Amino acid sequence: MRRVCSKPKLRAVVVVLVIITWLIIYRTLKCSVDFYQWKNIHTVYVDPNEFRRGFTGNEKDSDYLKATMGHISYLPILSSSPPTSDWMSCDDIKELLQEMRNGHTTFFNHSLHENGDAANFVIKQSTIFNVTSEDDVYRYNSVVKEIENLKRLHSLGWRGIPILYGACVTESLAVYVTSKLRGLPLCDGSGVSLECAAGEEMRRSVEKLENRSQASLMWMSKLACYFEQFENHKVFMEEMNGSSFIFSPQTLDIYLVDFNSLIFYGDVKLYSRSSCRRHSECSRPGGELWFGNEMNEIIYHGCEEVMGLCLNNSCRGFDSSLHTCGLGRWLMTSLLQYTPTHPYRVLDDVVSCMTRENPEARCSLKSVCETVSKFL
Repeated sequence: MRRVCSKPKLRAVVVVLVIITWLIIYRTLKCSVDFYQWKNIHTVYVDPNEFRRGFTGNEKDSDYLKATMGHISYLPILSSSPPTSDWMSCDDIKELLQEMRNGHTTFFNHSLHENGDAANFVIKQSTIFNVTSEDDVYRYNSVVKEIENLKRLHSLGWRGIPILYGACVTESLAVYVTSKLRGLPLCDGSGVSLECAAGEEMRRSVEKLENRSQASLMWMSKLACYFEQFENHKVFMEEMNGSSFIFSPQTLDIYLVDFNSLIFYGDVKLYSRSSCRRHSECSRPGGELWFGNEMNEIIYHGCEEVMGLCLNNSCRGFDSSLHTCGLGRWLMTSLLQYTPTHPYRVLDDVVSCMTRENPEARCSLKSVCETVSKFL
């Protein structure tokens, strides 16, 4: 005789199927809307093609998403950073990365922002696939340093940096998520060309504008007031170049997008207090852009501390005052020719003060910021 399932058993099967269906739906929704709603940060849209362009091209580096920070093209919609307690956790970020790897990118289209716009973000990640690989370890350490520096800048209230949504560092993984900024790099390409170092690209950008005089004043004010932060917070940037910063074409506001070469030196200048009898016994800045005809060698040429400075048998060292000299020689001098006749003499004196060879005789960027801003 053929056996027929009883109604109670049939109901049980139906209930189980319903539960399984709801679990699948819940899981999908969790990855789409509730995932970000729970974290109290706005969801974002990510073009999968952007992430594909971010790969290094090597199979072993397929998980290493390079953020092309010098060519970021969106402003953050968020007006302020999310509360620290609501940052994305490691589990959140790992889940996000897994969804990306699985091709589940549709949930990025959901937006919880009031005006319905979507905020864009950048992910930078490095994974150690082989502990004996110098490249893997170098990339990993670089991303870890960027995370630490970006967090520190936020704690200082630094202006003109991306919002940090979250970061995750394990023994083999380093990744962080930031808002994406709208702007153009100060210089095209890698930002270290001879044209960039000579200020040619800055001059061309001003010459395209109708009111060059006003634009040059605005540029000088924005640059001096932004770089004043290095002075105020005692931060030195090891390798300055035209792709380390981007600016808004509309407002000329400046944003820092390179966090790997920052040094927080505090109250003691870098490489200072060593005994010496001659300048050559004192350490000088070093790095890829500091030798030969490279970017930093050009823009800091003539600033005495670059070659080592021995004062009263003690090495002076160097600090953010070197940026004052470099900024004056690199960009402010290029802009000076476009300034109006009335404030020209004053601004010429200011730039001359910025670029003095002796670091002890230079103007502070605070005074430069205040002086230039008076003419706006």
